[in-house]
Amino acid sequence: PFPPEYMVESEPESKYDPQGQFGNIMDKYACFSCHVIQDRGFLLATDLSREGSQAQGDWVKEYFKIPYSMRPILTERMPNLYMSDEEIETVVEYFNLVLRDDEIDDVEIELDNRELVSEGQTLFFEKYGCQSCHQVGGKGGYVGPALDRTGDRLTAGWVYHWIRNPQKYYPDTIEPNAGLSEPEARAITAYLTSLKGE
Repeated sequence: PFPPEYMVESEPESKYDPQGQFGNIMDKYACFSCHVIQDRGFLLATDLSREGSQAQGDWVKEYFKIPYSMRPILTERMPNLYMSDEEIETVVEYFNLVLRDDEIDDVEIELDNRELVSEGQTLFFEKYGCQSCHQVGGKGGYVGPALDRTGDRLTAGWVYHWIRNPQKYYPDTIEPNAGLSEPEARAITAYLTSLKGE
């Protein structure tokens, strides 16, 4: 007999099956071919299971109209699906109402605290050297996504939880767990969410 500790159990099949207009859109555009929601689909792109707590709705709407690359060195995988405004609105509403994570939503950061933003900027560039992988203002590394419009794109709760423990959300990510303290994570979150488009 094969030792049980060497056996790999198959993943339980997901029972997630969205209904209504959102389900029709997911089928029409074959979204599960690239995205995962609640363990269903293929992880070629973002896991959307908590998208409503992760991305800001206005940014998602804009992104659907003109998808672009988050990482300068990667070829963009998200095609322009030419979705109607009504379809985009349905998807974003579903994200905001259903695909949420209470833990992420429960974080409050003093985003207008200039001292906190300045402290976060110092931690980002000087203590942790985050620019070695991420670009800000066209300068920095090419490994991770550019962070110029983080404040337009992501929620503060997601940024905070991600930088504190990225492996909790994506175990295979190459984003390091820097062991940030809670105050450090709050400061860096305040800085990153201060980065917005013109």
